[in-house]
Amino acid sequence: MQNLKSWASVLFFSSVAQIQTVVFCGLACGSAVGLYATVKLTNNDWLPSEIGELVGHPDIPTGISLEQWDGLYRAALASDVRAMVQQMPLNGWCFVIGFALGAVVFVLILAVTTVYQLRRLMSPPHRLMDQLGAEPFASLSVAEELNLVPKVVNDLAKEFGVPAPEVFALQDEEGINAFILGCRKSESTLVVTQGVRHLNETQLRGLIAHQMSLLSSHDMIHNMRLLALGFGVNSVLHSAEGLIRNGRSLLLGRAQNHRSALQNVPWGCMTLLIGMVIWPIGKISSLAGASSMAKNNRRRKLRADRMAVTTLKSVEPISAALKRIMGHHQSGKIEGAECRKLGHLMFAQANGSTGTSFSSHPNLEDRIHRVDRSWDGN
Repeated sequence: MQNLKSWASVLFFSSVAQIQTVVFCGLACGSAVGLYATVKLTNNDWLPSEIGELVGHPDIPTGISLEQWDGLYRAALASDVRAMVQQMPLNGWCFVIGFALGAVVFVLILAVTTVYQLRRLMSPPHRLMDQLGAEPFASLSVAEELNLVPKVVNDLAKEFGVPAPEVFALQDEEGINAFILGCRKSESTLVVTQGVRHLNETQLRGLIAHQMSLLSSHDMIHNMRLLALGFGVNSVLHSAEGLIRNGRSLLLGRAQNHRSALQNVPWGCMTLLIGMVIWPIGKISSLAGASSMAKNNRRRKLRADRMAVTTLKSVEPISAALKRIMGHHQSGKIEGAECRKLGHLMFAQANGSTGTSFSSHPNLEDRIHRVDRSWDGN
């Protein structure tokens, strides 16, 4: 049942993201292609008579002037679809083609990126750990303060009734943090930072108990699905940035000859225009997706804290771990760019700050108050 709810939630967010992508990216691409066609027709680079003969409709309107849209307007008022098709101006058809291409291309980019990232996150752990720079805990000569980690992991796995995950360490990360991932409970991986050496055994139990709660409640897999979808939503913004770079390169780059330079100008302008129109759309989509998924994640983090308190029958471990992170000079901050992308999964906020609509975690004070009502802030 939990797995079904998880997929339903992911499909809902995915559907909203895809509808948004179809509408806005289609409008952006359609407008750019329609404008490009209008410029070509105005400069007589495209001859309407030749195009009319090619499509078997010699009287096709170009749409350069407003009067040429009257036929389409009257057909639309009469709800005559056949007449609308016949009266559609040439640059109107270019808009339709651009809309369809833009919608299909960017929805495919979103879908492919989401599937790729989900497969990447659920791939065998050693492949992803290599990308993150994490080392198997068993192969490290760790500091004495870290020797407690395997023991605490095994003890808590028994308490939560789950298989003990394989433990990896991020040796270059001094922030106090940890996260867990895996495609199933029996193949999970727990990653801790070097900063957890600042925790005593009680605090370490609280930090790892939170991860065990995510593992036992199926939230571990749900969080990875949402994270993959987040990568997919961001792919629209990254594609727009790529189009802007390519457009600038075509316009400002060195061409092989004069003819090539003349050909680069219209293509560079159209590519730059599409990228510039889609960029704010991609930015808004990313922020909207980040806000909605962050709200979902904050709720699940609080639930994992409560579950850890219930299982351990004490508020002290979770409360002590959160207080130690709050008092640490780096909090839970992650320095590595690749690791920070997985901040959605971590025990504490990966960028070290909380309290905004886009924060993937509740602020530390609120989390402490939720588990320890008697805490006075000291």
